[in-house]
Amino acid sequence: MAYLDPHLAVTTLEQALRQLITAVLSARDGEGWLERNFTADQLKEWRRKQNDEELTRGRRGHAEAASDLLHYSELRELRDMIIKQWSRGFSLAFAGAKDHEIKAFLLRFEGLRVPQAHSRELLPFEKDLASGIAGDIRNRVTIYLSAKDSEGDPFARIESVTDGHGKSAQDPSSNLITTTGLTLRPGQPVTFTCRATDPKGQELLWTLEIPGRHSEWDADHASGTEVTLRWIVTEQDVRQACYARIRMRAKGAKHHRYGPDQDDGIVTFQYRVLPADA
Repeated sequence: MAYLDPHLAVTTLEQALRQLITAVLSARDGEGWLERNFTADQLKEWRRKQNDEELTRGRRGHAEAASDLLHYSELRELRDMIIKQWSRGFSLAFAGAKDHEIKAFLLRFEGLRVPQAHSRELLPFEKDLASGIAGDIRNRVTIYLSAKDSEGDPFARIESVTDGHGKSAQDPSSNLITTTGLTLRPGQPVTFTCRATDPKGQELLWTLEIPGRHSEWDADHASGTEVTLRWIVTEQDVRQACYARIRMRAKGAKHHRYGPDQDDGIVTFQYRVLPADA
């Protein structure tokens, strides 16, 4: 299991819990599952956060925000939902673990977020602990969802993509563009930490490409369930809206999510690239 830095550990854990809650509650309660399981005050607060983000992005010339309300939930809200309804679906995802054990894990993780939130450096053992907790829970959720996928969704799936600035794909399975609001310049490196899963255990192939470049050979490639892709910004990339597109596909698969000889997952980040002397 790859080491997760503190920021990536937070993103990884929250994404895993949101994926799990969405999968369990939507399958159990059907349409309207969000309203049936969360309070009106919670939904109101999440909509407020969503509106604030849309307004902020709109002032910057971007109007994209996460469409999934659960994206705006707090870790404690995710924890409380899982523990509250442990026996109504979530215990299966953490087979072999007790609800109080998972609760203790999540409470300890929340304690590790406090120093980070106040820009205080975590101690080495705290970083290891945060990485371990996030990795353990993410692994349990991945195994659970992969088992369900073998019955329903047969395609490989992108679980998360995070760039070196801490910007994460809002919804890796939706093929939406994630607007970062960041300005880059030629010569600047950008790395992307990517993770995916395949219910059939096939090798996963990744490609990072920058549409608009003169040569397709500029793309970066990697294979595996957890990979790092790298983009060096060049003069060719200077434009108001420059896109970094990450594609993933299962090698040798007969069928793919987006059709024959296509991809199983696509994530796109938008940046602003200015000349070096601007």
